[in-house]
Amino acid sequence: MEKVVLNIPVMSPQLYRISTAMQIHLGTYTVKMVEDIDVEFSYLLNANKDIVVKMEVKEVSFESSHPDFFTFTNLVNSLLNQILVLPDHEGRAIDVEIPDLDEKLRELGKRLQNNYQDNELVKQTAEHIHHFVNNREKLVKQLNSTGFQQMFFAGYYKDFSSEIKEEQVFETLIMGLDLFIKKKWEAVVIPDTRAILVKVKGEVDEDKFDRKSYVRNLKELVNQYDLKIDYSFDHEESYLFDEHHILQEAETYMSFIESPIYSYTVARSLKNKSPENHFSLALDTLNTTVKE
Repeated sequence: MEKVVLNIPVMSPQLYRISTAMQIHLGTYTVKMVEDIDVEFSYLLNANKDIVVKMEVKEVSFESSHPDFFTFTNLVNSLLNQILVLPDHEGRAIDVEIPDLDEKLRELGKRLQNNYQDNELVKQTAEHIHHFVNNREKLVKQLNSTGFQQMFFAGYYKDFSSEIKEEQVFETLIMGLDLFIKKKWEAVVIPDTRAILVKVKGEVDEDKFDRKSYVRNLKELVNQYDLKIDYSFDHEESYLFDEHHILQEAETYMSFIESPIYSYTVARSLKNKSPENHFSLALDTLNTTVKE
C-alpha cells in the first residue's frame, strides 16, 4: 500500500454543504433534527504569518421536531456565522475568535426581548450561550469534536507512513461526562485519480469510562431503577481529498446508546460545492476499510 502524507493545502476559498441528521432520546423524550449549512472555508495568514482559518456561514436550512431545539440552534448560528480559527499543524483547532462578538450578543439580547420575553427556557438558553461563546476552551472543544465544524478540524493532515492510533474526548450531552474515544486512522491513494481517502474507526476506551456510575445517574435522571441497560457505541469517519489535498467529500457517524433510556445519534455528510471543483468520488462506492 502506498504511504501517504497529507498536508494543509494552498487553496482559494472553498464552498461546502454540510448536511446533518441528529436524534436524541432520553426516557420518553425524543428530539429529531435535520440541517443543511453552506459554509465558505478559507486559509489566511495573520500578522505573525500563522495560518488562520476563516469560516463563514452563507445559508442555513433547519427542521426540528421540537421548537425549543429550533430556537436554540438559530441562536447559536447567529453568533457563530463567522469565526476565525487558529489550527495546529494537523489542522485541529487550538484557538478561536468570533469577530464582533459583543455586537452580536447585544443584537441577540434585543431579539430575545422583542420576541421571547415570556419564554423562560429561551432566556435560560441565551444565558448558557452567552457563557459558552465567551469560553474559548469550550468553543475549541466543540470545533474539534461535536459541531459540524469538526469535519474541518478533525486533524487529518498527518504522515500516514505508520499506523496511527489516537484518543479523542467527547463531552456527552447529559451530565457533562467525557467519553474517551480510541481512534484508528488509515489513508490510501485512489488509483488513477490520485485522490486520498482517509478512514477512521473509533471505540470507547473502557478503561476510562465509568459506565456503572453513568448508568446509575441515567436511571436517577429518569426515575427508573429496575431497567436492564444495553450499551452500544459506533463511530466512523471518511474524508476524501483531491490530488492537491483539498477536502472534497466527507461522512461522519456517531451513535451512543444506553438502551432503553438514552441514545444520541448524529450523521453528517460534506460536499465541496466550489465552482472550480469538478472532482467527485462517492464514498459509498469505495471498498477500503480500516484494518483491525
